[in-house]
Amino acid sequence: MQTYIDFLDRYKYMILVLTTLMVALFSIALKDLAYEGSYKIWFDKESKILKDYEHFRTTFSGDDTFIVAFKDENGIFNPKAVQTILALSDAFKKIDGVRKVDSLTNYQYISSQDDEIIVEDFIKDFKNLEEKRVLAINDKLILNQLIDKDGLTTAIAVRLSNESGADEEVNIYVMKALKDVTDTFSKESGYMFYITGAPAITASLVTISQSDAMVLMPLAVIMVIVLLFTLFRTYLGVLVPSIVIVFTFLLVLSIQVLLGYKLNNFTVNIPSFVTAIAIADAMHLYLAWVFYRSKNINNKEALTTAFQKNIKPVALTSFTTASGFASLGLSAIEPIATLGIAITAAAVIAFVLTVTIVPVL
Repeated sequence: MQTYIDFLDRYKYMILVLTTLMVALFSIALKDLAYEGSYKIWFDKESKILKDYEHFRTTFSGDDTFIVAFKDENGIFNPKAVQTILALSDAFKKIDGVRKVDSLTNYQYISSQDDEIIVEDFIKDFKNLEEKRVLAINDKLILNQLIDKDGLTTAIAVRLSNESGADEEVNIYVMKALKDVTDTFSKESGYMFYITGAPAITASLVTISQSDAMVLMPLAVIMVIVLLFTLFRTYLGVLVPSIVIVFTFLLVLSIQVLLGYKLNNFTVNIPSFVTAIAIADAMHLYLAWVFYRSKNINNKEALTTAFQKNIKPVALTSFTTASGFASLGLSAIEPIATLGIAITAAAVIAFVLTVTIVPVL
């Protein structure tokens, strides 16, 4: 053990520089870091359910449809509500990526007159709205599709093209555009609008996960730094664990990218796992060193003793953690498998950094 400590002491600057350069080189891969929030990632690629569903989409068109709904306590069949449906339908048609908009007003109603079959928009103006209400309530293609049985709530279907519907960026873009339009109409009309549908769920999973990552990760880092400084009251006590956490995090994400994996709403939790694992390793060794230094033992001897006392517990903790998470890598569900691979790598990397960078610092 003393030989190893002597080696670290002799080449400390080289180890620090080479490790930093290695992390920097691996981090170049982070420029290709991507995010995937599709529901498909939760199925095995050979899943019969997924294959049958894709076949259904190909044959009968997909379910790439946003549903926008609102309620009028006075009934949908009044001039204000009808005007809102007309205006929303026109506004939604102008959004890029939208193929078709189906609403109560443009529903193609079929009737006959003098032996002629007439196909026309169900509602074109504000005339005969009560008559239209009665027709709608008794039309099975409208009832519970475009209006509810009480005639108080209506839905507008915003359909995407099959090609763009599978694109998460398009889903997110259209979702934002729909919210912008409905927010404007909400202020003008006082209606509360609700957006749902498969694309809305996909878009929400992506945006919420990204938002959480942008808020929770910095918050976690700040809390760790404050706690470390409170415990040790020294900058070194903050610096040592923080470097291990940051280096581990950068290497783990870089490896994910190099292996071709994308972040998803499950693996976005990687930073939390990495922080817990890396700080535990670094803190064990650092705290032991502080303890022996407090007994007026010289620096090198304190480090050697701390290393001897803690190397086995830290190694066992790291590799049992790695083994546990490695078992998740066998899962057929991609998000679970990728998380398992990532945290396995994190446990090993954190251990390696703890027995190199921490003593050097």
